[in-house]
Order: sequence, then C-alpha cells, then structure tokens
Amino acid sequence: MHGTAKEQAKSGLRLGLGIGLFLIAGMLLGNGMERVVWSASPPHYVVWPEPTGWLELTLATAILLSTAGVWWMLLGGCMVLGSVKCVIVLLTGRNVFAPYDPFPRLEAVELLVFAVASVALMFRLWKKPLTIIDRVALTLYLYSFMWHADRVEFSAAGPGLALGLFALLAAWCVHWWIADKKDSA
Repeated sequence: MHGTAKEQAKSGLRLGLGIGLFLIAGMLLGNGMERVVWSASPPHYVVWPEPTGWLELTLATAILLSTAGVWWMLLGGCMVLGSVKCVIVLLTGRNVFAPYDPFPRLEAVELLVFAVASVALMFRLWKKPLTIIDRVALTLYLYSFMWHADRVEFSAAGPGLALGLFALLAAWCVHWWIADKKDSA
C-alpha cells in the first residue's frame, strides 16, 4: 500500500462514489433506452417526443462522461471474460451457459475479434489519465452495447458494436497523432 491513510481513504471514497454513480447511470441509461429506443417496434427507431427518456439519457451521459475513469476497467474486464467465453465456444462448439442453445462458430470468431480489439484499444488507457476524447469514445462504446440490449443481440457484424469499436479506434488515433506531434516538436 502506498500513501497515507488519508490518501487511501480519499482514493477509496472516489472509487466507491464512481462505481455507485456508474450503477445509477446504468439504470438511467436502461430506462432512457426503454422509453426512447426500445419502445419502438424492431428495428429500433428513436422516439422523439419522449422528454422523460431524453432527460434520463442526458443525465446518464453526463454521469458516464464524468466517471469514465472508474468504469472503463470494468468494461475491459467484461471484454476479457467475453473473449475467454468465445474461445470456449470455438473449442467446444456450444455455448457454455446455455449448452442446448446452438451458437455458430463464425459468430464466435467475430465476437472474439471484437473483444480482443476492444481490449487492445483500451489497454493504452491503463497508466494515463483519460482525455475528454477517451471519455466520449468509452461512453459511445457503452451506448453501442445498450442499443440492442433489450433483445440480447450482440452481433459483431452489426453496425451497433462496430460504431463503439470505431469510437475507441478514433480516440486511439487521436492519441497516437498527438503523441507523434509532441515527439516531433
């Protein structure tokens, strides 16, 4: 353990508050998506005249942007676990948690590539403070998951998850471009 007891207490309080706010933002995001997106018949369309849903989504976005430094590691851990599950599906040919539910191996490969790419793009955030571009990219990444969460439809080939991965890739490119400019100056 490093630091004084006061510094450790502040750090623990900041972590606990961040996780609590993340859970609140998740509830607001779920309720907002239910009112604004999921209430329309599939394929999902956005319902514009729903002020309560839009307020919930706005509050969730503000909370997610401000606490992204805490919850991004949880998201990366979920991607690591998802990639392990995809490897198990590839080896056994069936879903571990639903053995009688067929799971196509091609879809498992798509999701494995998606999860590994996500972890690789998030890895650079490990020791550096998040920039506003990183926070926006992580929030868009989380929104891309929530878009089809009502049907538990997470296809890597679809545009939803690809948008989230593209946001992470764009943030990585901006970070790389800025670091390259600093090195050349």
